[in-house]
Amino acid sequence: MDTNDSDVNAFGATSSVDDGDDAEVTITPKEALEQLKNAMLTETLCPEILPHRGDLVDCITELMNMTKVNVALLKKSEFARSICMQELSRTRFMLTSYLRARLEKIERFSPAYFLDPVSESSFAQLLTQNEFTFARNVWNLTKQELESSALAHMPAIVSKLKKTMFPSPNLNRFVFFRVNEDCPDVLLDQDADQATQLEKGSLHLTRYAPVSALVAAGKLQLI
Repeated sequence: MDTNDSDVNAFGATSSVDDGDDAEVTITPKEALEQLKNAMLTETLCPEILPHRGDLVDCITELMNMTKVNVALLKKSEFARSICMQELSRTRFMLTSYLRARLEKIERFSPAYFLDPVSESSFAQLLTQNEFTFARNVWNLTKQELESSALAHMPAIVSKLKKTMFPSPNLNRFVFFRVNEDCPDVLLDQDADQATQLEKGSLHLTRYAPVSALVAAGKLQLI
């Protein structure tokens, strides 16, 4: 997969792929792979589930399909074929790692979200249709198992499932991050007397909650 070849189209309105108008934009394969690496790291390190990067996933899938076609045209003895296969494996690893990180958090946190109607609505907006179906199935199976094996044998006063019984994202967890673009007047601590100026390229350690919106917007990169 040559990262210096022709451009690849990516669609959507998220992070640096978007031009701000929900329009189709063009990025190079090298830029797409860099964004995939950043998305994988941020999703893996983030305490909560981030909005799905459907634009980037589609772009990478298209890029991988193009590479498979190119590889099929090369002879097995050609050195370029070996390089393309290695790059294809690396890209597949990053993509599956990104999707796996999301599924692990969906499986862990879905009960807490489904027990809160307000949280359920916002939860659904973060997921693809397939992810939401998976989350719903996880919740239904968990609920069915708990009700049949435990709650049915308990007094009525304690036989109702509550959100506090299940794990929720720890938004107070400390995270390291790199600033992707200047962010003025960021309040990193609610007890702080003044806001902090986050300069592009700088590194910081702070609680996740105050910077969650900036992470979701792609302005900060978790590391």
